[in-house]
Amino acid sequence: MSQLLESESDAASTSSTGESSRFGKASYSVQDGLEQYSKRLSFLGLGSSDDVPALEDNSSGADASSGNIKAEPAPKRSAPVSTSAVLTHLTPAGDQAIKRFTEKEGILPEKVQIKFQPIGSVSQVLPQSARISASQPFSVLVTFLRKKLKMNSVYCYVNNSFSPAPQQSVGDLWRHFRVNDELVVSYCGGVAFG
Repeated sequence: MSQLLESESDAASTSSTGESSRFGKASYSVQDGLEQYSKRLSFLGLGSSDDVPALEDNSSGADASSGNIKAEPAPKRSAPVSTSAVLTHLTPAGDQAIKRFTEKEGILPEKVQIKFQPIGSVSQVLPQSARISASQPFSVLVTFLRKKLKMNSVYCYVNNSFSPAPQQSVGDLWRHFRVNDELVVSYCGGVAFG
């Protein structure tokens, strides 16, 4: 790590000297920088000899003070860096935890409880709560409220925070946003939030 930090500070000093002499060595400073970058990648094991063409080292016996770094070749990898390890099995406790979680999330009642709350000067619908099939889309609730309130347009929000898409399943909304086993649907005659 210290070699890498030293090489960066040395590279900065060589690039500043390259900038000071604009006409003489300016065309070689970019090539030198690319060579140093390639050497750093190979030093860290991030560059492979297949991906990066070999660079010629014109300075024989150069050291870190002149800006060139002698790096050892990177070890060959049997798999590319982008490959990740895949778990083939879990511990028995991990298997049990996953089974409990999927069973808990997988259970969806046939009918879910919906609680209606008015926003602003809109009248309260009676009854305040209703049960609806979990497979129904959210647009069924909007249509129900429009008929009950005798309004052309009704804006509905879940938990006073967002308006779901009309095709969103009521069961999915209930599963993720329920409060005390009820999905709280607020409604109003105009746009209330955002």
